[in-house]
Amino acid sequence: MSEQANDKHMVCSHPTWNIKSAKRAGPIRTYLPLAQQRDNFSLRLGTTVIRLVHAGSRVTGDEVQGSNGTREIINLSKNGRVVLSAGALATPRVLFNSGIGPKEQIEVAAKTDHPIFTLDIQTNGTWGPLNSVIVLDGSDTRNIDLYETAGSGVMTQGRHRLIFFSSGVGSDGVTRYFKGSAAPSGTGLIPLKVYLTHGLTSEGVLGLAEDGKTKILQSPYLQTEADVDAASTFIRNFVENLQSSELGCKIKNFTNVSTIINNLTSGVYFVGTAKIGTGDGRKGGSSVVDTNAKVIFSVSR
Repeated sequence: MSEQANDKHMVCSHPTWNIKSAKRAGPIRTYLPLAQQRDNFSLRLGTTVIRLVHAGSRVTGDEVQGSNGTREIINLSKNGRVVLSAGALATPRVLFNSGIGPKEQIEVAAKTDHPIFTLDIQTNGTWGPLNSVIVLDGSDTRNIDLYETAGSGVMTQGRHRLIFFSSGVGSDGVTRYFKGSAAPSGTGLIPLKVYLTHGLTSEGVLGLAEDGKTKILQSPYLQTEADVDAASTFIRNFVENLQSSELGCKIKNFTNVSTIINNLTSGVYFVGTAKIGTGDGRKGGSSVVDTNAKVIFSVSR
């Protein structure tokens, strides 16, 4: 699959993992240690950013609230900058509390997320997931020793053993993409999670409550008929192919496609509320931030 990275139709592969020193890695294990070596770096945990302090279009500092409830303003240096990375749910709140972005613009900002559909597949296999009980109580000495002495063995492996990708053209002519992941959860049991990702046309609405917290005003999941049709078609074809195979697999508690579609779970990977792009939101576009990573909207408080 790596040789054809842009081909996401009916392909499967082993998942890749970000690993460092035999542990799952990411920014905390890679970039944070580098940042902590700098003399001018300060890490504040349990601190909430309330708003940005600005004079016109230039930010001069930010107001934060510590874990003890006290507030303070952290002033920027002459050429200092603020980078907001509070996610799709909290970033609009910070912007609005800062007087940046008219309320109606933030409230109607499109919020999208991908729905997840789960199929519990029972196989004839006798294998199962790692017995975490004997790992936690220390009795699985073989695997514990492999991990601690050589960074090897089953404890270094990720839970997901297989991923797959496919796509399909919806009733509206839009191509939608699907991703699936498989991980054992019991003897011969594979919960298969199917994600409907790129090509979604459904959008939700994020708003601000009176207490200043963000809230979902409209669900982003399967709001268009074409999204529902695409998800239903993919699940139906998948189930039919599985049931007609000679593998002897069965889908537990399966009644019909609608049951699976109606029991979706959220991906919680929200995007869209602080979109970066060239389409100025003040002029009918959907972008809140321009391609230079500067906020487009700015209003006085």
